[in-house]
Amino acid sequence: MPLAEATTPSLEALKAYSTGMRGLNSSANYPTAIPFFQRAVEIDPKFAMAHASLGIASSTLGETVLAAQSATRAWQLRDRVTDRERFFVDFTYDRQVTGNLERAYQTLESWLRTYPRGEAPTNA
Repeated sequence: MPLAEATTPSLEALKAYSTGMRGLNSSANYPTAIPFFQRAVEIDPKFAMAHASLGIASSTLGETVLAAQSATRAWQLRDRVTDRERFFVDFTYDRQVTGNLERAYQTLESWLRTYPRGEAPTNA
């Protein structure tokens, strides 16, 4: 992704995040991806998508406290993401923090209606 389209101004944070995403997209290797997401948020604490991705990855490993903390931080930073990324952040927050699975499902339905070709967030 071009840096101009990223929701972080840090090339180093984007590289760490992208490395984590490549690991998830190629082999769903959550334990390997987590350190890259953690590095991305260390470099840019306002990188909402890195926080959201860290939340999802942590959740899959049963790290519920880290998952909730990361999803909450992403949700607090949701004004810094694209419209498409906001769907992911909102879904993650409802799934990991509020436990409102009905609203999480509604977010996924809205995402599908808005992006019917199934486009994921730009840097996810």
